[in-house]
Amino acid sequence: MNQSSSSDSLSPTQRKRLQQLFQHATGSVARGNYEYAAMLLTQCVQGDPGNAIYVQNLLGALQKYYNNNKKGARLAAIRGAKSKAALLAAFRKKQWPLVFKHGLELLQLNPWDISTLITLAEACQELGHHESAVAYLTGGLPADPDHVELNRHLARAMDQAGQFDKAMVYWRRVLKGNPEDEEARKGLANAQVKKTITRGGYESAQSAADVAAAGQMIGAQATETRRTREEELQRAIRRHPEEIANYIELADFYTAENRLHEAEQVLEKALEASGGDLSVRERLEDARLRRMRENALVAQQRASEEKTPEAKQRYEQAARELLLAELEYYRTRAQRYPNQTSYRFELGLRLKRLGKYHEAIKELQEARKDPKRKGEVFLHLGECFQQIKQYKLAMTNYEEALKTIGEHQEELRKRALYRAGHLALGLRDLDRAENLLTELAGIDFAYHDVAQLLEKIRTLREEES
Repeated sequence: MNQSSSSDSLSPTQRKRLQQLFQHATGSVARGNYEYAAMLLTQCVQGDPGNAIYVQNLLGALQKYYNNNKKGARLAAIRGAKSKAALLAAFRKKQWPLVFKHGLELLQLNPWDISTLITLAEACQELGHHESAVAYLTGGLPADPDHVELNRHLARAMDQAGQFDKAMVYWRRVLKGNPEDEEARKGLANAQVKKTITRGGYESAQSAADVAAAGQMIGAQATETRRTREEELQRAIRRHPEEIANYIELADFYTAENRLHEAEQVLEKALEASGGDLSVRERLEDARLRRMRENALVAQQRASEEKTPEAKQRYEQAARELLLAELEYYRTRAQRYPNQTSYRFELGLRLKRLGKYHEAIKELQEARKDPKRKGEVFLHLGECFQQIKQYKLAMTNYEEALKTIGEHQEELRKRALYRAGHLALGLRDLDRAENLLTELAGIDFAYHDVAQLLEKIRTLREEES
């Protein structure tokens, strides 16, 4: 049976309930309570799977919950095997509520699960929830930006939405992974033609024009739908400037469209209209940081493409400004929520990057209270103590890191082994250095200069004998 759940079919009571859940969830995110926020946002998505804002916020909360590790929970694939089978069975039978139920169960374990994200996106496309489909697909990009099938689905979605520049970007990634991919070749060529005709450049051959006309119509319809919603929210704000929810929805709309400066401006008005409400203030702080991160990313991409001293300098300046902004952001949040160790941890990292090791140590020691991060925190503490030449304390923290870093955190373990082994060698503790570096070599013999360090230990032993 083909069932769907659309925001158009929601009663005013249902819509209000979901909006209240969403507001509670965003407040929980601001306080660093990502697990509770994800639980609330899951209810929002199940209640209105066509709402892309709900989807984006759910994925964001889950990714923060897993500290952006790109892997999710330990043994996620094994723990989610039953839900995966149920998801695929429900999809084959077009049982859409069950598809979302089992798909969201899997995302609780791993929000970067690309196959699940693609399946949920396909379900959304079947139901006409195109913006939600894009939200699921883009959620998988941080884990594997060059994933061929993920980029293929995104290219199709962008083409259907009339966003031909983005479609071309994703088709090129498909071709990067598979230069012989016929669909990608045709898709790239068609997107270029559609882009040209849509912008009124010139008329191409009849066959290309026919293809372009269809794409142009779809793009125009999608653009008109987005423009209509934007205008509705702007009118609502003018009529009822005291209704803060309208500002929030418009800001979320702009954020989804990557119009970050406009989102920030709307939130500034919302803050004034709310009389300085804390939840609105924190949304504005989030928006400002998001815009600065986007600016730094753009500057980095330009520096990589242009390879000029000027472009490099612009990127370094943007990166420095972002680091200082993040420092202030996390300092404010840590002061506002002193028991939220995630803010102390992030503040400690920024202080460490700025070379303020004594301040960083204070914040990181507070962050040890978080059992999920303990191993990583000990590693950062060891590096800070080593920088201020407190070598005994550095070694103690490296050893604590090795005791608490989980098996699935292989990169962190390798780094801790390397740092501890290198320090032990510098302190002429050859036995300890050899044990640590030998364990590292057993995991990854090509890690940095571990092979040379082991050879150096052998040479020193020969000199001693």
